[in-house]
Amino acid sequence: MKEENPAISFLMMISLFKDDFPWIYEIGLETYKVLKSSKSKSEKEKSLKTFERSLEMLGHPMYREIFGKSEELYMFSKDMRHYTRRYLERYYQEELK
Repeated sequence: MKEENPAISFLMMISLFKDDFPWIYEIGLETYKVLKSSKSKSEKEKSLKTFERSLEMLGHPMYREIFGKSEELYMFSKDMRHYTRRYLERYYQEELK
């Protein structure tokens, strides 16, 4: 999504994690607050990296146990990690130049 404020797109995206992965949602909210603030570029990058690492944890084998037999939840997490990573790559290129 092309927005004047890309942080809004980020907020919309992380809201999809709220029910199934509330801890990722919370980390995402903290990241959103940092992106909206007038903090330095390095602080924004650090916050985004923390959020990225939390998403990577969804790919850990431990979470396969949590997904159990829910193919739908597994695919959701996999797709969201992909889309979020693409968004963050674009954000880095456009906003943190």
